[in-house]
Amino acid sequence: MTDYNAYSNAKQVNVIPEKDFKELVADTFSTIAETLRATYGPYGSSIIISESNETITTKDGYNVFQSLGFSHNYKKMVYLTIKKIIERVNRNVGDGTTSCILIADKLFRNIEAILSTPDDKRQVLQILDDIEVLLQQITLPDNYNHPVPLTEEHFKNIIRLASNYDEQLTSTITEAFDPKFDEEGKLVSKRNIIAEPAVSDSGSVEYVPEQLPGKYRVRVEMNTAYSQALAIPSKKKVVLFDHTFTQNDWALLTENHDKETDVIVLATDFSRQFMDNEYLRYLKQRELVKLPVRFLIGRIRGCFVQNEVQDLAAVLQRKPWSLSTHVNVDYTTIPEYDVQMYGGNCLCFDNVEPPTEYIKNLEYDMNRDLSKSIAKRNDYIERIHALKMDAQDTLLTVKVTSSLEAKLIIDKIDDCTSIINSAANNGVVPNMLRYAYELMTSIGKSYEEDTIGSKICEAILYSIKGLFEDIWKSKYLNENALTFETICDEFYESKYESFNIITDEFVEMKNFCTSSQYDIEVLVAAISIVKYLITSKAFIFDAMILRQTNNVPLMED
Repeated sequence: MTDYNAYSNAKQVNVIPEKDFKELVADTFSTIAETLRATYGPYGSSIIISESNETITTKDGYNVFQSLGFSHNYKKMVYLTIKKIIERVNRNVGDGTTSCILIADKLFRNIEAILSTPDDKRQVLQILDDIEVLLQQITLPDNYNHPVPLTEEHFKNIIRLASNYDEQLTSTITEAFDPKFDEEGKLVSKRNIIAEPAVSDSGSVEYVPEQLPGKYRVRVEMNTAYSQALAIPSKKKVVLFDHTFTQNDWALLTENHDKETDVIVLATDFSRQFMDNEYLRYLKQRELVKLPVRFLIGRIRGCFVQNEVQDLAAVLQRKPWSLSTHVNVDYTTIPEYDVQMYGGNCLCFDNVEPPTEYIKNLEYDMNRDLSKSIAKRNDYIERIHALKMDAQDTLLTVKVTSSLEAKLIIDKIDDCTSIINSAANNGVVPNMLRYAYELMTSIGKSYEEDTIGSKICEAILYSIKGLFEDIWKSKYLNENALTFETICDEFYESKYESFNIITDEFVEMKNFCTSSQYDIEVLVAAISIVKYLITSKAFIFDAMILRQTNNVPLMED
């Protein structure tokens, strides 16, 4: 391992000179690029991430990048600088992390070959600045102002790509999305997918998609008879408790009840003493006089039950009863909700609206979260998406023989869902920056041949082509009869048709669902990273670190 502190230790100064610091920056970026390269393209591999006692498998470059950590203090500093640029790309177009990193890696190595004198470096930086400004000032033609709407062919091709060409999974996910297209064949709406594992002894993978009713849903554990009674949509009053329901809560619940109003009682749990005494006595009394049970109780379920309780309370626009509540339930103030039990464990609400202010608070908490946990952020996103009630849900049950296999498949389904959502919102599919290539070809013509400007433009074009090469090699491993050079040249140079990596055929450019904003953002970010890499000079760090590194005792003031 390179000792970047050799100079500072020898000279007893808090300085890393240019040569060592450039090597530190290059080594850090090389590690990032090689890690993300494994995830790139439809034939890339998933990365296993272990964080906060949770294991995640993902092909998403942004998730992988955010999970990277460097124990070396100065490498961590380089990583955080690049992270700011990557966050801008992800925020603006929702994707592109891996493309940006790989282009920057190739471009940095290509430009390093051009640099031979200090004057060359100054010219290169000035030219990169000019190109960056030109890209940001581009006025897009009308047909590039907005993403091209997804067509049915786009939709199936993207899912096929994201599922690694598993035809059974592709068909199942397409069915679960239940996409609707207008007369022109453009995507109008789609459902959300909630993937859930289930154990099966069949020995093969089974997928069971079920469309869930209602605008908002919560998982509950309820007596079978109660579930069957709620299987038909009906109006009920709902009382929510954020703790284990006890005898004291039963007194608050029943004191002002009119004996006729149907009430669904939801709590995180029910104490054994209450179940064996008060509630059992209540059921016997109702049975004795042949009257229906008015209090249907159910335990709220979920990975984080308190989050489920607070979210449901926001949807119902009612505060949950807590341990500090000493007021009897006033049923005249509680509205009736349209409810239905689906599948015996999913309580669905219909006449509810999104809690706007509560959603804003969740988004604020998510953005201020300092843990940077992928799992925690994904949980926030799922909660917010459910609370917005902007689409219907499909429960996709994955039946497998082992929990590990279920986890891998569900993570793949989540990746498919993310890619489809990104494509629907931003028009992003694997087009290997074809539009950016055309822009750079045009910009390159403004520089005379064999000048540094023309060489830089060529280096950028070559770096963009490298994305195609990465996908090509990961798919064919040099065994395909078609030569890479011919296909790659035709992919980028043809004005009227292009090679579709999804279907292995040439198609007209209008069949590509692409976004010019995506291409420009990725290219600008890659150039920004390269500028940072090649301008690295000496680094002055905290003297405190130097003393601690050399075991030098700190002097008292």
